[in-house]
Amino acid sequence: MTARARDTDSRPNILLILTDQERQNIPHRYLHLPNRKRLQSRGMTFTNAFCATPQCSASRANLLTGRYPTQAGVTQNMLQRNWDGAQQALSPSIPNFGSLLHEAGYQTGYIGKWHLLEERPPKENGLWEYGFETYQFARHDKAAQLAAEWIGERQSVPWCLTVSFIDPHDIYAIRNKAEYPIRPHAKALSNTHDDLSQKPPPQEKFLKDDQGKFSVNYKDEDWRRYLSYYYDLIEALDRYIGTILTSLQTTGQSENTVVIYSSDHGDLGGAHGLPFKGPCMYEELLNIPLILSWPAQVKKALVSDKLVQLGDLLPTFCTLAGCTPPNSLYGKNLSPLLQQSPVEWRDAIFAEYCGKQQWVEPIRTIRTKAFKYNDYINGHEELYDLDHDPGELRNLVGEYQYREIRNELRNRLTAWRMSIEDPTL
Repeated sequence: MTARARDTDSRPNILLILTDQERQNIPHRYLHLPNRKRLQSRGMTFTNAFCATPQCSASRANLLTGRYPTQAGVTQNMLQRNWDGAQQALSPSIPNFGSLLHEAGYQTGYIGKWHLLEERPPKENGLWEYGFETYQFARHDKAAQLAAEWIGERQSVPWCLTVSFIDPHDIYAIRNKAEYPIRPHAKALSNTHDDLSQKPPPQEKFLKDDQGKFSVNYKDEDWRRYLSYYYDLIEALDRYIGTILTSLQTTGQSENTVVIYSSDHGDLGGAHGLPFKGPCMYEELLNIPLILSWPAQVKKALVSDKLVQLGDLLPTFCTLAGCTPPNSLYGKNLSPLLQQSPVEWRDAIFAEYCGKQQWVEPIRTIRTKAFKYNDYINGHEELYDLDHDPGELRNLVGEYQYREIRNELRNRLTAWRMSIEDPTL
């Protein structure tokens, strides 16, 4: 399909705003997020949206291709080694939403953090690999300004733009901010006090021997400071989003632009006494923000508690663009949910984790509405009753009355692992 004149092409523009290391569960009522509220007022907020892995590069490969990280061949972060020691890179031969929408006649662009082996996608024959016609690296407000300019220059054919911000990943700088001001309403998380005695040993190793060492002796006041900085970074993101939304409005493209707001994974923020992200699959890492705003179709704020994943975005984008997604993808088109149409939906999501830096610690996860089961491939398991223990403090895997639930979830997880040809089987 070739590019067509805008007056004969009613397909919507697609704007993906991606943040880095932002979890879903934040105290929204105490944060100043007017531009996120603008998106929510004419769109659907998904409260049960999950990444397929809490690692930057692997999650971004999943988002681009609609394949689980194992299937996409990227299971750890850029320039790190795969589970078998092989160097990782996302192959441009795998269809992704950039290449698919470009072929469908969309103008495609990418601004901001890439983080898939190379610093930026390589260019060949005038086209950035992975289907993006333009690519620019920028951070913070500069990325927002470049996005606003890009949008203003493209009004003749439908377009798809990804704006990938690096925050609130800069939370890592909290290690050098011992005097950072504490927000009045910042409270330590309710599940901060966990001695990890019921948890798999890699979690304590992460705390005492890895990136968590600086926070071993943290008290609630220290976690309040950590979270204050985290919330400030999220509020700064909202200001950047305002720059982009203003460009849509001033160029008359707001109504027919689908805006997606999400993140690659979350941040522990002191949950279980742990910072950042590490060898665990807690809600703070897997549950991410996801908003789909489409003013032309949605006239009020909608909320869905369906179990959705980042991998659902590729088939959704293809549906919006009128093209066919690749076969055998696990993702589901979110459009029927946005339109509140009756549709059968999944009852569980699956996630995987390979490791961090040179530390390989594979974990596989199944999460239903009520329970979560984690299988640490090197040994150890976790089972949580999310209805009665949303903070995931009580590991039920060894309790007799939960043996049938544990076995059922473990069997389902094994079947999924076989379906994706999990190399750890």
